This record gives sequence, structure tokens and C-alpha cells, in this order.
Amino acid sequence: MDPDAEVRQLLNSIRAHIDSLPEGERLNALLKFVAVMLDYLTRDQVLAIRAEMTGMFGEHEIAEAINLLDGHLALRDLQEDP
Repeated sequence: MDPDAEVRQLLNSIRAHIDSLPEGERLNALLKFVAVMLDYLTRDQVLAIRAEMTGMFGEHEIAEAINLLDGHLALRDLQEDP
């Protein structure tokens, strides 16, 4: 099996598990997942998760998480600059 397909399958399984949790627990589970996976996700994946979380929970509810994601992406950009 192709490694990218395996990773996608794993991420889809994790996401399905998060979606099966009671609504009040989903945000914390998603934030924990992102925190653990942040170094392994591409910039586009981080942005997609950020947009999805904002859409699901609203910017006000996840303002601190958005700041952390944006800060992480800014640090990546700085590290990539020669």
C-alpha cells in the first residue's frame, strides 16, 4: 500500500473518531490531535484544519488555537527563509 494512502486513511480514521465524540468533547480532541501532528502536517493541511475548526466552532471560541496555528506557520516561514 502507498504510504500517502496509509497516512490519509489513518487521518480519516482519527477524524471519524473525533466526529463520533459528544459535541462538547470534539474541539478539545481536535486541538490535541493538531498539537501532536503539527510538525507532520503540511502548511496546506494546517490551513485546512484551521478553516475547518473556524467553521465548526467560530473564531471567538478557538481564538487561542488560531493564534497558535498562525504562530507555528509564521515560525515555519522564518525557518524556511535562507
